[in-house]
Amino acid sequence: MSRVLTLAIVALALGCGGDDAKDDPAVDSADTDTTNRPLGACFLAQRNQTCPSCSDGERTCSYGDISVTRGSCGDCQAKAELYQALCDAEVADTVEAIEAGLTCTD
Repeated sequence: MSRVLTLAIVALALGCGGDDAKDDPAVDSADTDTTNRPLGACFLAQRNQTCPSCSDGERTCSYGDISVTRGSCGDCQAKAELYQALCDAEVADTVEAIEAGLTCTD
């Protein structure tokens, strides 16, 4: 029994079984560095999940060949749905490219 306890203490001391990624500064900086994200659309979809619950008319948001038209409060719901559609289509453009090429109209 003492051998098992000793091995458990040594394993904990060496960091075995832990999640080293959460303490790794490189992982943290990757979370904020959007230029290296292969699927910027998925990052945008996750970031834009919360919209006010209102609708002031239909909006169409487009990027490339993908468009979404829906009732939206400003551009919020239409953009959020477009970002999700781009993510689902695995559009591999960066956040910056998507934001620069995005258009929304009434």
